[in-house]
Amino acid sequence: MEPRSRDRTPKSRRDRKRRKRIAPKKQPPSHTVAESYLSDATSDAPQPDMVDSEGEDCELQKYDLRFDARGESAMLRVGTTSEFVIPRAEGHRAALLLIRSYNPDRKLQATHLVVRSRHIKKALREVIGTYPGLNLNSLGDVTILAPPMCLFHYRAELEAYATESDSAVVRDHVNLCLGYMKGALKLEMALYETTMGTPGDPSIEYKHLWMAFKPGTLLYGKVDNYETALRGEPRPHGTAVFRLREINAVKNSDTGAIEHWELLSESVYFNGRNFGYCMVKSSIKYEGCKPLRTLTAFPLDLHSDQTLVRQSLLRRGRKYLSLCGPHSYRFYDGKIDLIDRLGPKVQHRIIVDHKSWASALGFSQSVFIPGTPLIDITAADHSNVSEEEVIMCSRQIGGFDLARREWALFDIGDIHDIQFNANAFDQLVFSREKKNWIRALVEQHDEDEEDFDDLIRGKGKGLIFLLHGPPGVGKTFTAESIADYTQRPLFQISSGELMGDASDVEKKLTGLLATAKKWNALVLIDEADVFMQERRIDDLQRNSLVSVLLRVIEYFEGIMFLTTNRAQTIDKAFHSRIHLSFAYPPLSAEALRTLWKSTIIRGCSGNRPKWLKRKFLNELATSRVNGRDIKNIVRMAHAMARSGKREMMAADIQQGLDALQSFETDFRRGLEQQRLEDAKDLPEA
Repeated sequence: MEPRSRDRTPKSRRDRKRRKRIAPKKQPPSHTVAESYLSDATSDAPQPDMVDSEGEDCELQKYDLRFDARGESAMLRVGTTSEFVIPRAEGHRAALLLIRSYNPDRKLQATHLVVRSRHIKKALREVIGTYPGLNLNSLGDVTILAPPMCLFHYRAELEAYATESDSAVVRDHVNLCLGYMKGALKLEMALYETTMGTPGDPSIEYKHLWMAFKPGTLLYGKVDNYETALRGEPRPHGTAVFRLREINAVKNSDTGAIEHWELLSESVYFNGRNFGYCMVKSSIKYEGCKPLRTLTAFPLDLHSDQTLVRQSLLRRGRKYLSLCGPHSYRFYDGKIDLIDRLGPKVQHRIIVDHKSWASALGFSQSVFIPGTPLIDITAADHSNVSEEEVIMCSRQIGGFDLARREWALFDIGDIHDIQFNANAFDQLVFSREKKNWIRALVEQHDEDEEDFDDLIRGKGKGLIFLLHGPPGVGKTFTAESIADYTQRPLFQISSGELMGDASDVEKKLTGLLATAKKWNALVLIDEADVFMQERRIDDLQRNSLVSVLLRVIEYFEGIMFLTTNRAQTIDKAFHSRIHLSFAYPPLSAEALRTLWKSTIIRGCSGNRPKWLKRKFLNELATSRVNGRDIKNIVRMAHAMARSGKREMMAADIQQGLDALQSFETDFRRGLEQQRLEDAKDLPEA
């Protein structure tokens, strides 16, 4: 029998070998490593007499998680020299455990405060409720990563909780927790009190920025680096208020330095169907100490005009809520946001329709922050919405620019009610009889929609006008005037938009008309010649397009205007589908005088200038121009007057007219020159 080999390992080393190792070998300390020690140390089922006493001792025990010479992690009780596993029988009674984790280079990597006291956990639940990164409703321990932001942000509330408690044990435990926070943040709090106490202009050190940003606080943002869940690239303009959810330091992976602070906030948003909370991101970066009010976002309570800002945002928020219906017809005076870029400043009529905007641009309606509840805004007067939610409403809403024919976002503050031109209809150069016909047909259209229908359901409900004549004689103005008379939108469709084969054109045209119907808009199909010319046996493509328009207007239920410069070539099938036709002859001298007069007065803010005499109007009426030319000339004169910071003068009108006539002369000369050059290239007979 062979003798048993003798273990010559020193006793102390044998003891360490026998001792249970908790953490994996050569694993860098981290949040999970620290927690693994705690979970392993307390994994044994508690004895009945331990349950009620867990965390009852009002003390804080400190432990270091370090690496030994062999690269193995070990937990050491501060003040001892040997590895110390936290046994349940000895460590469970401490109210707080502080665990500091070091990396292999012996640099402090993280500090965790483990709350075991049921009294402190109850105080945190009742005072704080929820806080980013913490599960305060857990049945187990609560772990707080340093710096203890939640304890700092709710220090006053926790102190009040302790003071008001009837239990000396509760007071002692909560004060123990606050005492740790005050000791851990002693220097930071002293500096915070100094810089934030600056009269009239509180400041904050960059590395301590989190101290001024308590989750749940309303932030006032200048929106120059905000982005919503809908967009990857923001377009800056305007201000808004958001509610802070959390603030995080984004650090350099190599140096550990704070590259910037990331703020995650929420605003109230309408997705076309429901109201909810949409995520808003922002970042702050600067050096040294800086006044908070100069940052791109800062607590609203620090605003120097907080009361005025709140009142303004309440008005804007209520306006936003009122615009969140199916659709509304409004006037816009501001810059448009085209998502991929910031558009120009416009003064256009728009349709506010956020649901259609999101659908047209392919945005999902699931833009709300996951896990957040929808906001119940059912009352017609929005009385069930809190003021905080009202001022958090989005500053923009989606819709359609009728003049640019483009989907866009519009700033709520720049949306206004429309001032309709009540005199536009009377300014039409028509006989009284024709105006009466138009008025009667338009007014009765909606009332007779159900009573006077085709035998086939859905057919014959539309009202179709044909406007034909040379350019610039008032065809489009007629449609605009009738739209203003009825106070309804005018939805213009250019023939250039309807390109492709017949099936594509029909699909697009049907979709456009459905949108116009939904908005209760009048439709203008401008320059519809290609869709109305008489069909020929040798042009099947054009015949298909003509058939498309005939079929579409047969089932169209709204009011439509078709304009053409060649009425004599219209297919005969349109005759039975057109309810009223208007011919526009070249403008007479009297009509030109009327147009010049009304356009100039409109260009002078509605006031007739002293120089606008009949003699001057007679001179203008002799020029060979049309209504569109007159409008362009007055616009040029208006621009010249504004550039010179003065009132419009007769000389401005004359200069604009001369410029137009010079252009026409040069244009005709160029055409003639091109004709002669083309003739030279022709082969000789």
